[in-house]
Amino acid sequence: MPQGNVATAPAPSKKSALANPKVLIIGAAAVVVLVVVLILALGGSGNKNSIVGTWVSPDGYEMIFEKDGTFKLGAYGFYVTGEYSVKGKRLTVTYFGEKLSSDFKISGDKLTIIDDDGTTETYTKKK
Repeated sequence: MPQGNVATAPAPSKKSALANPKVLIIGAAAVVVLVVVLILALGGSGNKNSIVGTWVSPDGYEMIFEKDGTFKLGAYGFYVTGEYSVKGKRLTVTYFGEKLSSDFKISGDKLTIIDDDGTTETYTKKK
């Protein structure tokens, strides 16, 4: 066989990247950052505790969600009370025997309720 210029691949390094502490630390830090980003991106909409608090609409109506699964809805001292639950991005409230469900999302201090017909209502968290 003719012997020409044949390129050869460099021999694999005998030192594994996993044996390098810097690579391990950078890899672990990247995983931690990714987990935190995912929690912040997804955790806010599906966590029952994230909705706990008082939310106020631009026209003064309040929705008050308690940790125990109860809520109040109203304004100017007149409120209806009921129960609520959160499953994923779906909020279900029950009052006067009526059960209503809508999607919701929380972004910072804003709670947006998204009805099935696409209408939205935005509330601001009361400090």
